[in-house]
Amino acid sequence: QLNVQDTIGIQEIWILDFQPYRFNIDALPVNELDGQLKMEQTSECSSVYETASWNDYFNDTYFSDKDAAGLSSKKLFTEFRRGPLNGEGFRDNKMIFSVDMGLFFSCKDSTNEEFIWQMTDITDDEIEYRAKLYTTNVRPKDPLVPTGGISFVQSHIELIWRLSRSALTKFLISSTALIRPILEFARVSAVYDVLERAVPTQSALHIRFRTVVDSDTQMLSYNTDSLVYVPENTNHGINVIDYQPVGTLDAAPDCEFRLDEGTQTQYQCQQTWEFKLVLDVDTSGQVDNRIPVDASGTFEFYFTTYGCQLTNNVFDKGTCEQVGTDPAKISALITIQTTVFIQDLEDDQVTIILESLTGAENEDLSYGTGSRGVAH
Repeated sequence: QLNVQDTIGIQEIWILDFQPYRFNIDALPVNELDGQLKMEQTSECSSVYETASWNDYFNDTYFSDKDAAGLSSKKLFTEFRRGPLNGEGFRDNKMIFSVDMGLFFSCKDSTNEEFIWQMTDITDDEIEYRAKLYTTNVRPKDPLVPTGGISFVQSHIELIWRLSRSALTKFLISSTALIRPILEFARVSAVYDVLERAVPTQSALHIRFRTVVDSDTQMLSYNTDSLVYVPENTNHGINVIDYQPVGTLDAAPDCEFRLDEGTQTQYQCQQTWEFKLVLDVDTSGQVDNRIPVDASGTFEFYFTTYGCQLTNNVFDKGTCEQVGTDPAKISALITIQTTVFIQDLEDDQVTIILESLTGAENEDLSYGTGSRGVAH
C-alpha cells in the first residue's frame, strides 16, 4: 500500500512506476505536445491505468475509488482509495496491490523486455533481488496551456526482495520395527526458469536418507513411483520428480554391512536412498512482508523387503525373494518455508517545501508571473 498526497487546488498527478519518468525520452508518460497522459508509455505495473486528456487528469476529482476491475488494464495495482480531505488542504489517497507475489515478480518495463527485479546477490540459503519504484509528481509549467510543458519532481524507493529458504525434518519413521531410517539431509533450493530467474511459486527439495535393516540376509527395493507428498496446505503439490531410485531389485543400492551400534554382534544392511523433486508452492494472496509461505508436509516412501541367502558366506542378491506382501513405509515430516522480505532500502520520509524559485538573473520562475518554470 502506497500513500500519495493530493494538494487541493493544484493541478498535479502522481505516477508510480518501476522506471524513471524519462525512461524513454521519445515516449514520456505525458506528451509534451498536447499534454495527454499516455498509459502505454508507462510500464505494465505502473499506476497509470488509462490514457487521459489534460483537463481530465489535472483535476482534483480525477483520483477516485477503483477496484481491480477498474484497474485491469495494468497488472499490479488492485485498488485505489480516495482519502478524506484534512483541514490543511491535503488529501491522502491510497494505491494498493494485493496479488500473487509471482505476478509482482513478473513485472516488466514499458519495452516489455526487461524485468523490473534484478538479482543482486545469491547465497546457499538466500537469493536477493532489487527493484526501484519511482514516485513522480507531475504538474504543468503553465496551468492554462496543455502545450506549455511539464514539470516533475521524482523520488524512488529501492525495494529488496529476499527469498530465504529453510527445511527442517521433524521426524523420520518406519512402519516396521525391522527397518530404521536415518536422515542424511533435506535441502531446499530455488527453482529457475529458462531465463535464469527464480520462480517464487516453486521450491526444489533434495532428500537423502539411509535405511538400516537389522539382518545380514535382508535388503530393500524401492517401489516405483511410490513417493507420496501429503502437504498441510492442500493447494501445494508435487510439480515433477527429477530423480528417484529405479524400482527394481537389480537396481537397488547394494547393502553396506555394518555391525549394529548396540551389541556390535549383528551385521546390518544399510542402503542409501536419494530423491530430487520440485514442489508447487501456492502463494496466491500472500503479499504480507516477512510472513512465511509454508509448504510443510509428510513425505512417504514405500519399499519391498527381500530375504536372501549367503553363498559361501557372501550375501547373494541373486537368491533374494520377496518377504510378505505389504510394503514397508518410510515417513518424513518436513517443514519447508519460503519467506519473502520486501523493504525500502532506507527508512526515510522526505518532504520538500519550495519557498521560491529564481533564475540566473534572479527572475521569479514560479508560474503566475509570466515566466515559464517549475511549479512545485
